[in-house]
Amino acid sequence: MSAEPTTSASPTQTATPKLTATPKPTLRPTPTTKPAPTPKPTPRPTPIAVIRAVEAKDFAFAPASLSAPAGAPFKIVFSNADASIPHNIEIRTSDGVSRFKGTIITGVATITYAVPALAAGDYRLACIVHSNMTGTLTVH
Repeated sequence: MSAEPTTSASPTQTATPKLTATPKPTLRPTPTTKPAPTPKPTPRPTPIAVIRAVEAKDFAFAPASLSAPAGAPFKIVFSNADASIPHNIEIRTSDGVSRFKGTIITGVATITYAVPALAAGDYRLACIVHSNMTGTLTVH
């Protein structure tokens, strides 16, 4: 009989896992989503002051009729051409309620009145010193 070579099985070697170092986490800022900025309101352009010129001469307003925009302040450049005579402009509603009363100027002089915004409508111009000096103001 012939002998067969015998093989001895060697125990299977299992690989021991090598331990590897885990990298330490670095502190990095986490990107965050910022909310969209709130849009700033678009500024409204400042309305250009409407300027009206009125002259008091010979106890009358010239021109006797004016117009102005509703809801916006405006200016009246008031010139007194009557030497040593006091005049002014007062703006009244149709029922006589004063909405603006300008400073009285005496003699040859000029003043600029800043008139506050008025509602649309028809107004009466008057000189508080001379009741016969009248005119009209149409606000639209």
